[in-house]
Amino acid sequence: MPQIRPFKGIRPDSSKVQQSILPSSIVFDETQHLFKNEDNPYSYTRLLSALAPVEGLEMEKLLQQSKQQFEDFLGANVFVQDSEPCLYLYQIDHQSTTQQGIICTVDVMDYANNTIKKHENTRKNREIQLQKFLSTIGINTTPVILTYKSQHNIDTLVYNISQKQATFDVKNHENNRFQLWKIEDTSTIENLQEAFEQINHFYIADGHHRAKIALNCFDELADKTDAANTDFKDFMVVLFPDNQLKIHPFYRLIKKDETFDLNKILDHLKQNYLLKPCSLEQMYYQYLEKNCFLICLNDKTYLLKPKQKPVFDTVIDRLDVSILQNTILEPVFGIANPSTDQRIAFGSHNIALADFKALLNQKDTLMIFLSRAPSVEDVFAIADNKQTMPPKSTSFEPKMLSGLVMHQVKNTRP
Repeated sequence: MPQIRPFKGIRPDSSKVQQSILPSSIVFDETQHLFKNEDNPYSYTRLLSALAPVEGLEMEKLLQQSKQQFEDFLGANVFVQDSEPCLYLYQIDHQSTTQQGIICTVDVMDYANNTIKKHENTRKNREIQLQKFLSTIGINTTPVILTYKSQHNIDTLVYNISQKQATFDVKNHENNRFQLWKIEDTSTIENLQEAFEQINHFYIADGHHRAKIALNCFDELADKTDAANTDFKDFMVVLFPDNQLKIHPFYRLIKKDETFDLNKILDHLKQNYLLKPCSLEQMYYQYLEKNCFLICLNDKTYLLKPKQKPVFDTVIDRLDVSILQNTILEPVFGIANPSTDQRIAFGSHNIALADFKALLNQKDTLMIFLSRAPSVEDVFAIADNKQTMPPKSTSFEPKMLSGLVMHQVKNTRP
């Protein structure tokens, strides 16, 4: 079973936290209680320049800039480090959603031995870039999001902590509220550790690449030095119970192509689906029935219902994203590999209707397909079977706020 560990978190100083959580181009004017488009010298995003998609000497230059920025922030007390290992309770209020999670560290070997289970593959090029950042800067700026099957005793402990005054209580320019409680009481830490020890497995919800490069850095160091017992042994995570997770589906945007004939496509779809005209405004926020899809054109929307009930052999086959791929995208459009085919694009369905309509009205958009998101139970079942989800299956939102708590995995300061 995985174990959670306290750590000496690096956090924005209490006088800088409101500015630190904002982008580098936005500040909060406390006198007027307004967010303004101005240069923000305290933004944690200034640490992230090395995550730009560049290579070679330009990458090395950005890495050194990020490293220097981190050292400058520490030196100027923009960031401060807790003197004793702590756990942290994180809460985000986003629209009508509230999520509470425990920020801690876990052992990379729990990830390596599949005690922390995964459901996605990682891309090697992304691993290389993130690994360079972590090994050079030496900090986790964003925790890996883990989930677990909710437990009443953990819920009780978290509730009791949340009744105390928060260490931080701030909002960002998108009106999301973020609260953080520093858990430094030894007995509370031990109670949480004991409660989580009753859970056999954690599951990665978001952050597969961050978890993988934590192991990569540990393995690389283990080949060179005995310091592997300390540096890179742990990585930072936040643990949310499964009943608080919100999974949004990804849309599939089909681009215009000279090989695509809209009338033939619709005729092909009618062989296996009933196409019912409907209102995009009425259906956009509706929960789609199982195995049904919306096909959205710039001037029409259709609800697709299968003429026959599908039969599935595996959990992956029964996912709506798999059905969409296997019965429509590949046979109708010839899109066999959606990860590399340039005729398809993806995005989270968790966007406003007006933004979605703007996508439909782009000159190169032919149509967009909408489907249901997989359930948390589906994600657990696929991870338990050591399988991987199809590409762009899940979007766990709202995203974890970076920079509110950071974990130093390696001391890079002179």
